[in-house]
Amino acid sequence: MKKWVKSVSVRDTRMWVVLYFIAASVAAVFTAFIYPPKALAAAGTPMLVHWISFGGAFIGVVTGLFIGVYVNYFIYLVLRSILNQDAADKTLVKRSLYLATCISTVVSSLLSLLLMVIIGGEPNQIVNFLMAVVGSAVLAYLIYNFFTYLVKQVKLARWYSGILFIIYLLPTLIGLLLKK
Repeated sequence: MKKWVKSVSVRDTRMWVVLYFIAASVAAVFTAFIYPPKALAAAGTPMLVHWISFGGAFIGVVTGLFIGVYVNYFIYLVLRSILNQDAADKTLVKRSLYLATCISTVVSSLLSLLLMVIIGGEPNQIVNFLMAVVGSAVLAYLIYNFFTYLVKQVKLARWYSGILFIIYLLPTLIGLLLKK
């Protein structure tokens, strides 16, 4: 892994962004058409609602990638200034963020799809929480590796990966707490 992380290129980034969109499209198809939420399936909703659900999910995925990467970049800038770290190559930092986001999302999407097929529908809250933990852990691991071996900022890698792990778990934790 170290060897690949050190030599990651624009081609790798493009490949993972394409895989990200493919995995997100398949996940959107599963949640809109194959295993829709119980409220949609029980109501006998027209097919247009399913298509709107699919389109909304896909638009959310596309905008989520870019907004997520730039929010993570902003967190990186704040953390870098707090830790008094030198500025790294902006291209390498953004490449690291895109790759980490795309790879972790592809892994999470594939696991979610596998669970949907095994369970036969939408997973419960505990399974969703475990999926969020897995996705956050994969993202933190990738961020740590990219910032250690590609960006070459070890101290920042430790802090940044830990903070992103917690930030990515917060929405799921808040959702679990509010439902009780």
